[in-house]
Amino acid sequence: MHGSMVQSLSYQWFEGDFIDILIDYLRFTSKIHNWVDLAEMLGLQKVEWEQGKARDGWLYHEFFGGIHLYHGGRDDAGVELSGAGCRMLETCNGNSFDWVALFSYIREQGDEMNVSRLDVAGDDKSGGLNLDLITQQTRQRKYICKARRCVWMSGDEEEVIFGASSSSTRLRIYNKALERGVPGPWVRVEFQLRDEAADSFLANLLEREGRIGETYGGVLLNYLRYTTSVPGFPETNYNRLNTVGWWDKFVGTAEKIKNIKVGGLEYNYFNLESFVVRQCAGALRAYVDAHGGDVGPLLEVISKARLSKKHEELLRQLRMEAKSDNTKDGTDG
Repeated sequence: MHGSMVQSLSYQWFEGDFIDILIDYLRFTSKIHNWVDLAEMLGLQKVEWEQGKARDGWLYHEFFGGIHLYHGGRDDAGVELSGAGCRMLETCNGNSFDWVALFSYIREQGDEMNVSRLDVAGDDKSGGLNLDLITQQTRQRKYICKARRCVWMSGDEEEVIFGASSSSTRLRIYNKALERGVPGPWVRVEFQLRDEAADSFLANLLEREGRIGETYGGVLLNYLRYTTSVPGFPETNYNRLNTVGWWDKFVGTAEKIKNIKVGGLEYNYFNLESFVVRQCAGALRAYVDAHGGDVGPLLEVISKARLSKKHEELLRQLRMEAKSDNTKDGTDG
């Protein structure tokens, strides 16, 4: 399990500049290892562990430098690595920890081991991404995204977030230099992947023989694209919308990876909106105009329409996301 991959998985995106691709959070469980086995698997058998407060039904908690091991009281043991924990893991392994070997081993165990969260971050320190411009484009809705929900913040927090906190896929674009209190530019584009979305990303990564940049870029391109105009106005075919130059440069030569699950559903709000805009908008306008601009008859027709199972499931998820967000303080961030 102890391999030879460099600390940060760098990927050459464009014109000689480098974007660092980092594993920035990992949480997984194992039914076939005790906590000592897991520590050895991670190359941490010689560190001095401290004891912390247990949680989630486990009885014991060992921690060291952002690395947390949970065990006892359940039929599995748990591992949690924060961003600092990921960097500590690499440092403890001589900056040569093999992430791909770990992911391959976990997936080979089937249901015995499970990744419940994986964060993958792309750091742009070249100045190619301008967060003020990204926020402006987002406010103007000049983008196509698989997520329904988007929020943005400025001031002490410069951040754009796509996806609700309960979604299986969430994307954060934020000023990492501001967060760290260091000179910029430093913009981070970070996926937060849970359960099936995390597993799908790892499957794609291994299918591409560990080429993290290709995988990250392909998933990103499929999930979010900033465009030169607002989708649907006037172009209703989203595939024909031009991508802004700076986003094109950021994703480079990556090709879309379409089999990643987003939001827990293959059919999502983006699909619904795209169908309404592309297939129904003209007919709906004609129907309203035929009634002298009165939308009442249209609303009556809509109120009597029967929902398909996929529409009912979509609405159920959207209500769950809204409920989850309403329980948080302030915004979705």
